[in-house]
Amino acid sequence: MKLKYLSLFNNCKIFEAAIKEVFPDAKCVGFSEIDRFAISVYQNHYPNHKPLGDITKIDIYSLPDFDLMVCGFPCTNLSIAGNRKGLEGEQSKLFYNAIDILKAKKPKYFIFENVESMSNANRNIITKTIKAIYPDTYLIMINGALVSAQARKRYFWTNFYVEPPEDKKIFLKDIMQPESEINKKYYLKKSQIEIVKRIIE
Repeated sequence: MKLKYLSLFNNCKIFEAAIKEVFPDAKCVGFSEIDRFAISVYQNHYPNHKPLGDITKIDIYSLPDFDLMVCGFPCTNLSIAGNRKGLEGEQSKLFYNAIDILKAKKPKYFIFENVESMSNANRNIITKTIKAIYPDTYLIMINGALVSAQARKRYFWTNFYVEPPEDKKIFLKDIMQPESEINKKYYLKKSQIEIVKRIIE
């Protein structure tokens, strides 16, 4: 029996890449995304996946049943790099639309993901809200630096335990392309560098 999943705020298919790695025959019942560039990239890889559009306009009760819901809801108002309006912010409050789907459809499994730099208050609200539906919810933090050259801490809420990956000890020097292999057309001209300097200053 194939795993069926719903993908919310999927951007350019990050969750899909992971799902297909573990469950190559998994079937996506639909994906929700509104950024046209992200949708273009996504559909280039998965042209047969059904676009559901804006999550606020999804008819929840018309959704087919699914086994797994993945949701990387907007961090815009939660991140330390954002405006810190939290779950009351215009983008990050879409978390509650995802919760409405989770509550109505009650899939066997779920994964919510967001930035570790959010406030403790918002983290606790998210945890409490999900636990009201799935009492046995795990909250774990995984740093992308364990499997890449970038420090990227993320919270994951799931109803199944996830073992953090082993540290692959990948550093920036390991992924840098040698200068000798870079085409000169990608270098900034002196005049362009001066423009960038003025912008920074």
